[in-house]
Amino acid sequence: GRKWGVASERSFRNGLTTILSETGYEVFNYLVKDTEGFVFGHPSEIEIDVIVTGEKTLVVELKASVSKSDVFVFLKKGEYYSKKTGKKVDGMIMITPFVEDSAREVADQFKVTICDSIPDLGDSIEKVKEG
Repeated sequence: GRKWGVASERSFRNGLTTILSETGYEVFNYLVKDTEGFVFGHPSEIEIDVIVTGEKTLVVELKASVSKSDVFVFLKKGEYYSKKTGKKVDGMIMITPFVEDSAREVADQFKVTICDSIPDLGDSIEKVKEG
């Protein structure tokens, strides 16, 4: 399962890179050591699946399912990225086939877009453009 997830994330990043290659946007994976324990309360490795930077910065998490706690962790990761890089995060997007209702409520409250179908992805891009 883990190998499939890693391969899927890499494929998604490669696809985005190809799609955005002539737009001035860059797509990459963010993997660092959080030595101060900002995200999890103790030192640990922090990974953000996809960062899209250019005119705006988008932080993207790819998950098999999203729970309420996943949304809170994702928010901390976005805050950590901004703190460490000095870049403003313009949009936070979680892409998943399954979302718990409580997760969607928290995401809505904190302006995290959850995409669980293709139309949602289009809506999230529009929200970031308006943003």
